[in-house]
Amino acid sequence: MQLHIYKIIFLLFTLTTPVIMFAQTQKNDTIRKDTTTTIPEKIIKYTLKGIVTGETDDETLPGAHIYVGEDKKPTTVTNAMGEFTLKDLLPGELVITASFVGYQATTQKYLVKVDTNVGIIKLLPEVLEEVVITAKPPLIIQKGDTTEFNANALKVPEDAELEDLLKKLPGFQIVDGKLMANGEEVKKIYIDGTEYFLSNPMAALQTLPASLVNKIKMFDGKSEEADFSGYDDGKRFRSLNIETKNPNQLKVFGKANLGYGISEDLEDSFKDNNYNLGVSANAFNKKQKFSIQGSLRNTNQGSELPNAQYHGKGGNNRGKNYSVDFANTFSKGTDIGGSYNGSNSESYSANSSIQEYFPSESFQSNIYNSESHSWSESSSHNVNTRFNYSMNKKNRFYFTPSFSFSKSDSRSLNMNSNIQDNDTINITNSKNQSHSENHSFGGNFSWMHAFQKTGRTFTLNGNINISKNENNNTQQDSSIINKRDTLRNLINTSEGISNSYTASISYSEPLTEKARLSFNYSFSYNKNSSDKESMSYKDALFTEVIGIDTALTNKTSTIRTSNSLGIRYGYNQEKFYFSAGGSINLSREENKYEYLNAPDSNVRNNYLNLSPQVNFSYNISKRSTMTFYYNGNTDSPRAEQLQDILDVRDQLNISTGNPNLKKTFSQSASMTFSRSIVSEENFSFLNVNLSFRNSFNNIATATQFISKDTVINGYQILQGARLSRPVNLNGQWGLSMNSSYSFEIKSLKLRLSPSLSYSYSRTPSIYDNIKNLTNSHNASFGLNINSNISENLDYNVSSRTSYTNSTSTTTEGSSSFSQSVNASAKWVFWKEFILAGDYSYSYTLSKKGGNVNQSNSLLNMEIGKKFLKRKQLQVRFKAMDILRQRNLLNYSIQDLYTQTSYSTNERNYYMLTVSYRFNSIGKKKEGRSPEGTPPPGFF
Repeated sequence: MQLHIYKIIFLLFTLTTPVIMFAQTQKNDTIRKDTTTTIPEKIIKYTLKGIVTGETDDETLPGAHIYVGEDKKPTTVTNAMGEFTLKDLLPGELVITASFVGYQATTQKYLVKVDTNVGIIKLLPEVLEEVVITAKPPLIIQKGDTTEFNANALKVPEDAELEDLLKKLPGFQIVDGKLMANGEEVKKIYIDGTEYFLSNPMAALQTLPASLVNKIKMFDGKSEEADFSGYDDGKRFRSLNIETKNPNQLKVFGKANLGYGISEDLEDSFKDNNYNLGVSANAFNKKQKFSIQGSLRNTNQGSELPNAQYHGKGGNNRGKNYSVDFANTFSKGTDIGGSYNGSNSESYSANSSIQEYFPSESFQSNIYNSESHSWSESSSHNVNTRFNYSMNKKNRFYFTPSFSFSKSDSRSLNMNSNIQDNDTINITNSKNQSHSENHSFGGNFSWMHAFQKTGRTFTLNGNINISKNENNNTQQDSSIINKRDTLRNLINTSEGISNSYTASISYSEPLTEKARLSFNYSFSYNKNSSDKESMSYKDALFTEVIGIDTALTNKTSTIRTSNSLGIRYGYNQEKFYFSAGGSINLSREENKYEYLNAPDSNVRNNYLNLSPQVNFSYNISKRSTMTFYYNGNTDSPRAEQLQDILDVRDQLNISTGNPNLKKTFSQSASMTFSRSIVSEENFSFLNVNLSFRNSFNNIATATQFISKDTVINGYQILQGARLSRPVNLNGQWGLSMNSSYSFEIKSLKLRLSPSLSYSYSRTPSIYDNIKNLTNSHNASFGLNINSNISENLDYNVSSRTSYTNSTSTTTEGSSSFSQSVNASAKWVFWKEFILAGDYSYSYTLSKKGGNVNQSNSLLNMEIGKKFLKRKQLQVRFKAMDILRQRNLLNYSIQDLYTQTSYSTNERNYYMLTVSYRFNSIGKKKEGRSPEGTPPPGFF
């Protein structure tokens, strides 16, 4: 029945689509004059393009408004490169007005007879509206929603990179490898208007020399659909456009460095063989960019752990990385970009932990000890490409295929034990060796079509992802469980295949010049299958077969189809933006399980998921904004969470699925206030954020301690093991508040950035069939100090103080206090000598019953010298961990237990490094017009 319904819907869609498309192209009603019939003359329409800049050609203005006609009808806005396009223009005289906040509006007349490029439209600054920080030269110019930073106003060393420059800008910091600007993550980085480094945008920070940067423009970028249709849909993402000096010139630059480690015992230097080699070369101009990078490294890793059972050899952490990035912009609306990244690595790690569970009805003390050592070798290759093609003025095409391949070989040694009420319940030792390979291919396709009416668009998207994983593993276990010796020798093989296909269409209809209604529909098909087989052997040489291990042999297959229908209303004007909408998702899931020790099963589930959204933004003033965001989302359980299959690879830590899991509904809301304060004396900003989140039927993990031998699904689980199972729990919610402020103290030539945060969370958990609720409060204060003294002296200091207090319904409360300080300094003095260092310190006081103190200090020092006329050559000598006070211990308090863990560190050594950088600028290309003549059509 459902199949016939789908056929009828498809037939109606096929029949009505030509009528709708035909209706879009109909002319106005013609007037019949008696018996005279006239054939309408075919009207040819044209396109007009241009670039809006400030006083100089390089000062492009993204987001400038373009008005058409004497009545100044708003038509479009400029893109990230300051470019605009007007389509479907009738021949004749055309009046165009360009405006940008902080600039004087400019009105000009053009005669349109052919497709016209008017070239550059310059806007002069408004003295009364534009606020410039009075420096020589000025650091910041606020132009509407765009904040422009002048790189020449910052004092950085001549050999500094873009990252060093950004760290000195107010409101910029790098947190967990992400670039944050005024509290928001930077999603896209452009270089002279071109998005670059597709697979790793942060690579631009370590690649581009600061000396080549002219300006950094921070703005909230618009969506590709808004850029294409000319209708602002209100979607924003924090973006940076790095404008280089003389963008039309060819810039060739790069660097190379070679470092070799000297051990504390000179005789061990060649034995440890610590080294670091890196090379990069780049060629940039406005339309073409090319980069190639490579690196080699090796660091000797120790294997020493307190009270370790393994006393063998450690290993090395060595790696090779190589990458190629390119981008090319063609004159006819075609962009091609891509990247290749490859790596080979060898690593070693060792750690140990002691988990002490809080007393319960089943025991007074329960301790799990573990020690592990692992060695691995791996390689990976990734290719990402992007093709953008504007077929004509109403159609745009995107295609982004990607491919990856990886493989790894690893071996590990694990030793575990469980002691309950001072009685050793079990001891297990395990050796593993494995080889795995993974292949994946994916691609995204997008076609965007603009109708004659501005803002009316149709978009077709497609996505495909195919991956295959193969793994071969040998496992040798020796255990003493309940004073009984057991041996297990296994060869495990597995193969997993995943296929995912998605197709979606969307249609946007402008209701008025400020209101818009959007519809979207998507269909997705996902299939995941796995085939696992385990063979058991009598001996460690794997020569005498016992048979198939039925507990580890199974086949699973999951097919999920999903239909989603969404609607969204948006209203956008100069002062505020509002949007509301949501989607309904109907999905069907079929899970097939094939076992050897149990009957096969076939489970089908249908899910109806709702996802409401509300977004509101209000511009209180030109530099103050208030935003509110609400999002609700329904998540269905994953296939592996529904599979009632025991995972007994680790006999002390066993997991299983739960076929009775329900879907989870989660919701979050946030409110943000931001204000930039720009005056002739200073620049500062304030950002305050409040957020709330909670979930119903949240999927958590229930842990059960097996107090006696128990048979589950035909498999005997022995005393002392931990059995974990996903369950639905209610009662999880949390809220948080974050605020940050940044201001400059000119007399001290530094910038202070204090921050304050508070969070509360309520988390449910289950262990030994007892529900536990943990309430946690956390407050922290941070302070960053960034100097701007001179090119030869620079320092940065950051500090964070935090306090956490937790209470539990089943155990006593806990609290912790922590303090961390990080500092770095660099001084270039007499005859280009360099003295630099960095220091980090952390202290933690944890309390639950008793007090535990932890502290850790690390000091690195470096001395060096610059050579040659342009200081391209440097020689540096670095001593690492001078204080020798690094602590291997880490203590933490969890909901159910306290954990004391240890890990190995790199062996101490000194590094002698020689580096060389090069930088050259080619011949300047004259003008922006290809012909070098005034643009055609100027009137």
